[in-house]
Amino acid sequence: MFILIYVDDMIVTGNNTLSLQRFVEKLHKLFALKGLGPLHLFLGIGVKRDDTGMYLTQTRYVEELLKRTNMLSTSPCPTPVVIGKPLIALDGDLMENPTLYRSVVGSLQYVTHT
Repeated sequence: MFILIYVDDMIVTGNNTLSLQRFVEKLHKLFALKGLGPLHLFLGIGVKRDDTGMYLTQTRYVEELLKRTNMLSTSPCPTPVVIGKPLIALDGDLMENPTLYRSVVGSLQYVTHT
């Protein structure tokens, strides 16, 4: 049995259906639970099932990140910087919204670490 808890969300899964049912019944006696049925999305990770197994994807999370940064229609490139130009700390303009930048960097870290 596997139990994943994040704030007020919980996933309970495993191979033994009877054991899972008993566990959820015990939890339901102690706490107010709301069963949402089969898992489709958790913490930005999409879940798809078929006869061969369960598959996890971050497509939706990444698409929402691209929408938030107005980059949904951009084309991929091998590297986002000019090659061969040294970086200088005081070069360029200050960002208008550093909070957005920090949020995007945090989101990218989440995508790469999960």
